[in-house]
Amino acid sequence: MFPWLPFDVDSTSLAAWVLRERNLHQESDRIATRIVLANRNRKGLFYTWIVPRLSSSYSLRFLRIAAHVLFSPVWHFVYWYQTNCSYSDIDAGINANVLFYLGDIPATQPVVDLLVNIIRENKEATCDKWYNNPFVIYYFFSRNYCHGIHKLEAIRQPIIDRILSLAHRDGRLGSTLLDTALGVCTLLNLHHSSLVSDKAVQYIISAQYEYGSWERWSHYTAGNEHTHFGSEEITTAFCLEALVRYRKSKIE
Repeated sequence: MFPWLPFDVDSTSLAAWVLRERNLHQESDRIATRIVLANRNRKGLFYTWIVPRLSSSYSLRFLRIAAHVLFSPVWHFVYWYQTNCSYSDIDAGINANVLFYLGDIPATQPVVDLLVNIIRENKEATCDKWYNNPFVIYYFFSRNYCHGIHKLEAIRQPIIDRILSLAHRDGRLGSTLLDTALGVCTLLNLHHSSLVSDKAVQYIISAQYEYGSWERWSHYTAGNEHTHFGSEEITTAFCLEALVRYRKSKIE
């Protein structure tokens, strides 16, 4: 599947962010930045897929990467036919991850506006074909706020209120264990502390398997309603993030 899928700005941005945080491959970081910035529509929002488009401003490097789709035209046709995805996709969760990578710069202001409008209009459940879980969207959006993009202040309280409204008596947030871990992380991102978070953390601890991991749950889809991806490793990573950050917040 992956050898013939087109490259996307989501994986590119997050991988480049990891390398940059570890001071690795600085030239690759500059190249990734240019490629991602070249993949925008007229409104300044980022296309999900890095594919050839009608434009005179693309560099040869961008075109070489985008031309990846031309090497397996039959498989690409099958992929687009079997999913509800298209070359022109603009996904809000993915744009949020691009914002996380690029930061608060003039080129990302349209993304900030997009995220604010989505929360204002209660569209977090339908704003992304891949990340169709509101808790995943809350996590992505709030992570930008936590990293200093305070132009997102308008989304802070609405997201907090929506998460708190989905708290259960047993401590669970939302529908699943993964929702709970994402919810705790999101509340921490938004600098919110309450008994809801305390109970959610206890729920996470109580749900841990005896050998250390947590149950798998769907984290993202394959661009349709039938195929979901998740793993014990993904759930465990978010549970550990929630627990470590929660403990750190109590120490501080």
